Amino acid sequence: MKFQLSDNVRLDAIRRLCELLGNPQERFHSVHIAGSKGKGSTAATVEAMARAAGYRTGLFTSPHLVSPRERIRLDGEMISRDDLTRLVDTVKPPIEAIRAENGPLPPSFFEAYTAMAFLAFADANVDLAVLETGLGGRFDATNIITPVACAITRIDLEHTDLLGDTVEQIAFEKTGIIKPDVPVVVADNSPQVMEVIQEVADRRGATVLPAPRVISTEPPERLQVPDVAGPPPQMTQTVVLEHEGGLLQVEYGLLGRHQAHNLAVAVGLADVLASLGFDRLDEEAMVAGARQVEWPARFEIVGTRPWMVLDCAHNPSSAIVLATSLGELLEYERLIVVLGVSQDKDVVGIAEALAPMTDVAVLTQADMPRALQVPEFEAATGHLWRKYRTAPTTLDAMTVACDMAGPHDCIVITGSFFVLDEYLRLVNQATV
Repeated sequence: MKFQLSDNVRLDAIRRLCELLGNPQERFHSVHIAGSKGKGSTAATVEAMARAAGYRTGLFTSPHLVSPRERIRLDGEMISRDDLTRLVDTVKPPIEAIRAENGPLPPSFFEAYTAMAFLAFADANVDLAVLETGLGGRFDATNIITPVACAITRIDLEHTDLLGDTVEQIAFEKTGIIKPDVPVVVADNSPQVMEVIQEVADRRGATVLPAPRVISTEPPERLQVPDVAGPPPQMTQTVVLEHEGGLLQVEYGLLGRHQAHNLAVAVGLADVLASLGFDRLDEEAMVAGARQVEWPARFEIVGTRPWMVLDCAHNPSSAIVLATSLGELLEYERLIVVLGVSQDKDVVGIAEALAPMTDVAVLTQADMPRALQVPEFEAATGHLWRKYRTAPTTLDAMTVACDMAGPHDCIVITGSFFVLDEYLRLVNQATV
């Protein structure tokens, strides 16, 4: 395997930190979700279903868009500033103790935040915590939990410098979350990926449960430009699944045909949870949770006249999905794409996916070291765009896009999470 077991991904530090904190991860029931695509959407959907059933819930996801408080949610709400401060104060002494032990390296930011999430969920006495892995699965800090159920969403090439350069290698890293006697719900994947998952599950004595079959997906009617600017419309798509209880029709709050497969995994997890004693998680709760789920910057419409859409499409496959969803869901005259990416992304692949339907691209960069610099961005993709402009900052890029956009156009802000973060800060749509 290509994965390099470096000091910052060992589980020794997170295990030691949680031991000093009294092992809070052992004080609540949990669901663990890994995958290349859709694991955040799936986690948010399962949590919304459990909350709709009346259970007290926790949700741990990463990365955050604007505020680190987004990573830890209780009953659907970001953790409060006071509680976050209390958690930071709680983990500081054991981290200092680990430094003094000359044992494992001190916990990383992600490890410390994972331990804080464990503490938050234990202190709140949640009925169920849903945890999304960060990177991979096998050596992810979340992987010291013993969940009641786990899931693996769709697998694709990602982080090939760390996880491996084939889907089989990446699948192996994701299967690290599989535990003995813990059922694992698996999204529809390629035969190569499914073979790896089944082999690991068999070796560990875990049952593989295919996600419910997607029978049909019906997108909402394409939105026409409203006569006057106003609040963004609330849209759902109709998805029909075949699960343990029979056919289930859901009005799903996350848009795009790809989201139907994430919904299927969430329903599969809900079925498993119901069989394990979460008996209030019935079809009514599944339908209600799926309708009300929110997951920012996944084809999120935040403005009208012109349309303003946020979507964190940071690889070619997600860029293809974005392009398809735009054509299905919105009427517009011109498409203006504000795009910034990190250095380690397949920038040419992303551009090739978006360029055919883009009237003007605005190439920019986030204010962070990993950002692909605009001159390099232009050199790599300039020939692909019908027309493009460059802008040195997200603010400049938004100014360029808004100046050229008419009320019947569509502006999409996409690529790096950091570009979306800067946009949200600019418009004050999120509070740190």
